[in-house]
Amino acid sequence: INAEYMGKMQGLRDLHEATARAAEELLAREREIETRRRQLAEEEAALAQKFPIAGPIVELNVGGTHFSTRLATLRQVPGSMLDAMFSGRHELARDAKGRVFIDRPSAPFRWILSVL
Repeated sequence: INAEYMGKMQGLRDLHEATARAAEELLAREREIETRRRQLAEEEAALAQKFPIAGPIVELNVGGTHFSTRLATLRQVPGSMLDAMFSGRHELARDAKGRVFIDRPSAPFRWILSVL
C-alpha cells in the first residue's frame, strides 16, 4: 500500500471523526433546546395558574390606581423589573380584590405603561 493511499485513508478517518464530533455537539444542543422548551412550558403553565381568570389580562393596583393591561405588555422588555416580576418566578402581593399590588406612585407607572 502506497503513501498516497494511506494519506487518503487517514483523511477519511479524520473526516469521519470530525463528523461524529459535530453530530454529538448537535445532539447536545438539541437536548439543551428541548430542556429550555420544557422550562418555558412550565413557566407558561405557572403563569396561567397565577392569572386564571384574567388570562392574558392583568389587573393592577399601583399606588391605589387601578390598571388593566396585557401580561405581554408588562413583559415586553426582557430583563426589566416588570418582566422579572411577571415571569411567574416571584410571589406577587395582591389587594383585597385580587389585583397585583405595586406599592409605588401611580403617575410614573401610568407613563411607563403608556410607553410600553
